[in-house]
Amino acid sequence: MNLLLIVLVIAILAALVLLVARRQRVGVTEPTFPYTAAHLFSNAERSFLGVLEQAVDGQYQVFAKVRLADLLKVRPGLDRSASQSAFNKISAKHADFVLCHPSDLRTVAVIELDDASHRAASRKARDSFFDGAFTAAEIPVYHFDARTSYSLHDLRRELSIILAQGAPRSEADGSWNRPEQPARATPVASNPRAIHADVEPPSPEPHADEEFEHAMDGLYDRVVAACPGYKPTGFLRAVRAHGGLGTAQRFLASGPSVQSGLERLADAGALHVSMECLVLQFPHLFTPDEMRIASERLHTVVTARPHLYTDTESACVPVRRPGESHQSERE
Repeated sequence: MNLLLIVLVIAILAALVLLVARRQRVGVTEPTFPYTAAHLFSNAERSFLGVLEQAVDGQYQVFAKVRLADLLKVRPGLDRSASQSAFNKISAKHADFVLCHPSDLRTVAVIELDDASHRAASRKARDSFFDGAFTAAEIPVYHFDARTSYSLHDLRRELSIILAQGAPRSEADGSWNRPEQPARATPVASNPRAIHADVEPPSPEPHADEEFEHAMDGLYDRVVAACPGYKPTGFLRAVRAHGGLGTAQRFLASGPSVQSGLERLADAGALHVSMECLVLQFPHLFTPDEMRIASERLHTVVTARPHLYTDTESACVPVRRPGESHQSERE
């Protein structure tokens, strides 16, 4: 009898110890608000958003991470079960980017950024539903591959073509010109920076992109040769990471303020090897604002050095100082 009582007491004590330990553990691992901050955008999404906002240039309002249930609604006439089922399919999904008309914020188009995960069978099924739902709602959907950098020139050109198929015809009457089936924009495999739709866009100058890329690739060596002691390694890393055009767009995005590197080239009489001079040779690759910024930077450094330059145009050709021979000039 005494042995049974002892066993019972031990069992009760063990149960109490386990209960206290469990409560302490729950208090530590299950807080009232088990959350932490998350990044709203991936690196690719953030990069694409920046270029997209420049590409639409105020013609559309850009929204990101929009819930499908805020873009679509279930058609009336379904029974309660079917209606709830249809709503559940859109309640937890979101669109990457949405373009809206600035006057009334009506949806013009949806843009999806597809990374490698979209090749999985489950994501293909999701994309199929996604496209079908927006097609039924007569909202065009365009898909672009995710990458580390994007060409503003290419994106602006493609948007002008594909959005012409789905954008409102006029603000006054609110009329719409939507295709029966939304076009899909897909990347060109042979050119990872280009994006095409059903209509092949015209090129203002064949191979201009390649010429600019080649010139930017060689610019570092030209700078080192023309300005001894100056090695713009940051520029070189940027070209290798983002390409020539992407680097130029990023550098011009900082505005007309003159950087120290351009000052050094100006002092050395070597503005002809500056990125700004190169940009002015390819006006069709850049926006009017980007061209203005490049020109203003050159104007700033040229006017401060009248002993070296007479005007901005002459700054972009090699300067021969007194005593130097023609052979010392560089292209």
